Amino acid sequence: AHQPVVSHCPAMARSRQRAESLARSALQHHNVEEQVIGEVLRLCCIPLSTTRRKLMPAGKKSVQKVVLGLYSHGGTVEITGFTKKCPWTTKLLTAFVQKAHPQFFFTSLQVNVNNKCAPHTDRNLSTSFIYGLGNYTGGELFVEDPNGADRLLLSKAVSGYPKGAEVRGDYLNIKSKWLEFDGGKVHAVKPFKGIRFSLVYYTCPEYAQASPRVRMACCESGFKYPLLQQLDDRSRDATATSAASTGAVPKAKTGASKRDRRRPRGLADSDSIQKAVKK
Repeated sequence: AHQPVVSHCPAMARSRQRAESLARSALQHHNVEEQVIGEVLRLCCIPLSTTRRKLMPAGKKSVQKVVLGLYSHGGTVEITGFTKKCPWTTKLLTAFVQKAHPQFFFTSLQVNVNNKCAPHTDRNLSTSFIYGLGNYTGGELFVEDPNGADRLLLSKAVSGYPKGAEVRGDYLNIKSKWLEFDGGKVHAVKPFKGIRFSLVYYTCPEYAQASPRVRMACCESGFKYPLLQQLDDRSRDATATSAASTGAVPKAKTGASKRDRRRPRGLADSDSIQKAVKK
């Protein structure tokens, strides 16, 4: 199997140029299939990250992962640098989920390479979509479910569960499959062998704080940006950011949570936000 490229300039620059060229050609020929997605991911040099070390395997100080689209840090809500460096790669990856789930709203995408995440929860709004690809075995995604058939023993305290607790849930196969799940539930990656990429599409909690320029940049990169209509007590209840899509899709079971009360209100598609920004 081909190894994902991780190197430094000028080799990194040349590899990313190849990835960008391949992504642009694929989009021009409407080729948004797993094979080309995998090759672009292999070439685009996903950088090493040292953030959220608690989620890394024991002994690891960095893993290959990167966020595309919107991010929030220290009060700043912006487009990530990698999005700007690899615009065609970004557009190809956003087209990938748009093709499968055209009604799904999302502002951000995390690309993981051989990342065996420890049990954790995320604060993303509403549900997320994840897709696994690569030449690997194992690597199922555990998702908390009180009625699940499996058990996950926690080596550390997670989201209200003490160290040593058993969390009920299911190990779900995401290889070459879309899975919709609630990141507010405990989830983790099962051990695997081989090269494993995963794509996680979600909505950044601070999306409504982004400037019109940033929102437009997200839309131009292919993200389906939610449009906040109104936030007051008279607003109707939140609508789910992930609408029911056509075709059978495995969906992790979810229950009521604080996240359900924080979902975006009054969503609109990318065309609507572009019109709003132009006004």
